[in-house]
Amino acid sequence: MEILSPAGSMDQAIAAISAGCDALYGGLKQWSARNRAINFTIDEYNRLLSLCHEKKVRFYLTINILLRNDEVENVFELLDSGHILLPDAIIAADIGFIISLRERYSNLPIHASTQFGAASLADIRFLEMIGVKRVILARELLLPEIEHICKNTSMEVEVFAYGSQCVALSGQCLWGGLLSDASGNRGRCIGMCRDLYSCNNEMGQFLYPQDINAVGILDQLEKLGVHSVKIEGRMRSKSEISSVISDFKSHTVKSEEKFYTGFLSCTTPVSGMFHAVNPRIKYSEINVETTENDLLIDDTNRYVFGNDSRGGKFVKNVSTRPLSIDQINLSIKIFVSKQKLIKIDYINTHGERKLFFLIDTPDKCIYIKELRNKISQELIGNLYEFSTDVPDNTAVYFSESELKKIIDEINDSCANIEKQESDYLPSCECDFSVITGCADRIEYYKQFGADKIIYNIVSLGDLKKALSLSREIDNVYFRLPLIDFNGYMSDILPLLHRKCVVLTKVSQVQYIEKYDFRDVIADYTMNLWNTYALYYLKKSGIVQFIYHPELSYEYNRTLSQSTGMKGYVISYGKIPVGYSRGCFGECGLCNCAESSSLTLNNISKGYDVQIICNKKAGYRSIISSKAFSCAKKPDKDVGKIFVESTPYSVNDEDTFKIYSRSVK
Repeated sequence: MEILSPAGSMDQAIAAISAGCDALYGGLKQWSARNRAINFTIDEYNRLLSLCHEKKVRFYLTINILLRNDEVENVFELLDSGHILLPDAIIAADIGFIISLRERYSNLPIHASTQFGAASLADIRFLEMIGVKRVILARELLLPEIEHICKNTSMEVEVFAYGSQCVALSGQCLWGGLLSDASGNRGRCIGMCRDLYSCNNEMGQFLYPQDINAVGILDQLEKLGVHSVKIEGRMRSKSEISSVISDFKSHTVKSEEKFYTGFLSCTTPVSGMFHAVNPRIKYSEINVETTENDLLIDDTNRYVFGNDSRGGKFVKNVSTRPLSIDQINLSIKIFVSKQKLIKIDYINTHGERKLFFLIDTPDKCIYIKELRNKISQELIGNLYEFSTDVPDNTAVYFSESELKKIIDEINDSCANIEKQESDYLPSCECDFSVITGCADRIEYYKQFGADKIIYNIVSLGDLKKALSLSREIDNVYFRLPLIDFNGYMSDILPLLHRKCVVLTKVSQVQYIEKYDFRDVIADYTMNLWNTYALYYLKKSGIVQFIYHPELSYEYNRTLSQSTGMKGYVISYGKIPVGYSRGCFGECGLCNCAESSSLTLNNISKGYDVQIICNKKAGYRSIISSKAFSCAKKPDKDVGKIFVESTPYSVNDEDTFKIYSRSVK
């Protein structure tokens, strides 16, 4: 079984090779889902690939973000140029890129990234059909589900066995993209799920899943037929990577360490996934903007108050007001060594990151508290988080002129950030549709004249009810489940023969011919970012698609016009920013009842999210308190879609009445 190590930098890669890994994966400066890692220039990559082959180590190049048209073309220009050596495989997530890559480089192996979201045997069979050699499974699969896939495919199967987990389903996180223009689909994830939240008079990182270490079940994974075990961590230290590889090679569980397997524990809900990083901290409306104490993340990732001698990361929220869409919000982390300020790590709310190194001779001494105030006063943006590894009363030395240059450069970059337009319900005469998760509301929306009623299938029982209620209504479209954890897709599909459907995953294209759907729309969850993807769907008989909400209206419109496919824009509603298989009941936040919900407030960034539990479907929907709206007036031939507040809401009548009047 292959041990696959991250290669986020040359030092990390060399350490991994020395430790005895079988293969490496890493990205270039562009097109990688980990753009905060150092990554490689073309010259560095070529040298590393030559070194790998000299040491009999394979190298897989990650081009695993969703790609726009020009970016697909740029990748092919590079591959065709002869300036870059071809890797042992390319890891990709974008379906348009995968299809085109297969056509142009038939001998170059393709690995489907975990961002593709392969979570079922149907997904695997689709990838086999289009010529993918290996699938990197979604991280939220249980061991029996992995075993079922391994037994029924000849494709190589890769599983994450060490490192971070995502709270959202692989490849379906819009959290940063919709709320902060920091899209994980673009490698810009700023970890909004890992922020500090308040709920029910408690505070914690309630959405932060514990890291996994499956070294104790490597033998079991190998027996199941897993071809490769993957170590997450292109931003981890080289010493940690070396240690993990050593443990993996010997299948050793150190007696002083606990290993945690997450979903690989075979049961749901997974025990300890969130509770491990969330102590029971009670508080009374604490305002971290004005508190005199630092919040300290200790070595167990717990938040405590005051200056703690155990060491850790000190976080001070210095936001002066709640964050809003028209602000430029910054996160600053400073690094201190031997009382000298040596580095500043800057991230804006769009997920763009820069590292600044201070190398000039220090000429000034200042306390951390004063330094924080100085930086926040001179920045043109709103500094929502300032963190360091030393407390406020530490005196540090720095070069004042060099710090000024850094702040000026940050301000220059902030000035070029494009602002989003304010929300409104655009008015125009065009087709309009509605997405609902409530079967009882199908007739209600028909009376208001919705051109299409898209019913979100949650369970087999609910679908049967919707079919009964819609028997005399011919404009109902049934939206297929995005994830089929309960295995009822085979029962659902026959009921939809000759019905109108909305496909939610690219792998569902294989159902079109078998069930002879009357009409088909491709959902935005299929991640259609370029004409290569849309032309593939068009060849399969799909000529309608819902615009991806992370892409601009103008770009989506260009895709529609270029391919001759009808487009639909989500013009108003609360789009789920993610779906989670994890259960938050273990933190004591909810009672885990069917359709239970809880609201979390992000302390540092000032927004709310609501988590809706649907045990029938086997996952939770994470909904932003802020409604998404298209700030452009759609053309008359572009359909408009209204989305209910939550998949199960029955309280949208007033909002929908306003919406329906605006389009008719």
